[in-house]
Amino acid sequence: MPVLGHLPLLLRSRLDFISAARTAGAVCRVKIGPETAYFVNDHELLVQILLSDADTFVRGVHFKKMRNMFGNGVITTSGDLHRRQRRMMLPSFTQRRLALHLPVMRKIISRFVADIPENTPFDLMGPSMSVGCDIVASTLFGEECPREILDLVREAVPVFGENAGIQAVDVTGLYRHLPTSSNRSFRRLLADLDRYVYSVIDRKLRSEVKDEDLLDVLIGTIDPETGRSFTRTEVRDQTMAILLASTETTANTISWMCYELARHPRVFSACRAEVDALSGRRGWDKIEIGRSDLGGIKRVLFEALRMYPSSYLLSRQASVDTTLGGYGIPAGATVLYSHYGQQRDERLFSHADEFDPDRWLEPNRSEVTSAAFMPFGYGGYRCLGENVATIEATYCVAMMLGQWDFDLYDHSSPRVKATIALSPHDLEFVFSKRGEEG
Repeated sequence: MPVLGHLPLLLRSRLDFISAARTAGAVCRVKIGPETAYFVNDHELLVQILLSDADTFVRGVHFKKMRNMFGNGVITTSGDLHRRQRRMMLPSFTQRRLALHLPVMRKIISRFVADIPENTPFDLMGPSMSVGCDIVASTLFGEECPREILDLVREAVPVFGENAGIQAVDVTGLYRHLPTSSNRSFRRLLADLDRYVYSVIDRKLRSEVKDEDLLDVLIGTIDPETGRSFTRTEVRDQTMAILLASTETTANTISWMCYELARHPRVFSACRAEVDALSGRRGWDKIEIGRSDLGGIKRVLFEALRMYPSSYLLSRQASVDTTLGGYGIPAGATVLYSHYGQQRDERLFSHADEFDPDRWLEPNRSEVTSAAFMPFGYGGYRCLGENVATIEATYCVAMMLGQWDFDLYDHSSPRVKATIALSPHDLEFVFSKRGEEG
């Protein structure tokens, strides 16, 4: 449309926008209001953007808009600064470090699964987000994190997600300055979180006693190349990134996994048999989720991540005049790409719109273009929390299968809601306690 370009389609249906762009070739021009952007539809070119030419294609305007939340943390930075931050944060995400927090994760998920309401319509999304909030807050601040802080994080995450989604498509940059109720809530919650995070950082900086929580690790980490540690502000920025970036995405994945399991009884039964074999029908809450025995559930996870990647529409910005697939890209131009469009492409994944976890079995791998599967990103910007998210989702679904039968609620009309993440809308289940014969 004149002046607005493709913005009305983008606002009306981002998935239709992605599908339309994919029909226009490896690289196509799109108009986002008065700005020209370039949509990349070729997975090999995307590898070039994210890996070999990562310093040419840096994080652009969408990431800059999130700096009011995350500051100059690992989520928003590029280039040498990002590489230094990532290098310093890696010790926080080792297998040994994750193992230390597994008992807390198990306890929180166990409580959630046991308290699922029986025989009544139940939307998993909100409660599973709360589980994620409790896990990440307890991991950062310790298992005895105050209840009011857990409640604060639970309240903040959806508000921050909504705010980021609106700002992502606000080409004017004016929205953040408007006196809307959403903006007022956002500023209040951000101020409350900042106040608490800085108070904990300051207390830990004064203390000679070091705990096992993740915040202490961030404060104590030393860059092996420069010998420097994070500043007080940098610790805050990385803490906010960890606190707010993963909860909604993992809740999405859990909801989509359960959606597809409810629609595919054969897969449901096979995954439950795995859980039973591993837990002996008792002690299911002690399942060691790192074991290969849960291969079926992990294939359901991979397929859910393929079909419903939370980070479905992302951007980079060309730092210099360059070329991509033979097309000229001017300095400063926005480059768009979509994991959703890529992972639903019939040229890359056979029967791409069908849920088929067996495609991930070794004999069927010819149906998968593995280089096109990027639900957690690729290259130097790949999500640091990938292992945490997959463990949390796998374990949560395994525990639900161990205790509950569940089906889609008859009056539910599930659909994909594409805002800042790819979330389920109007997706409700009915859970019933598993019988002895189950």
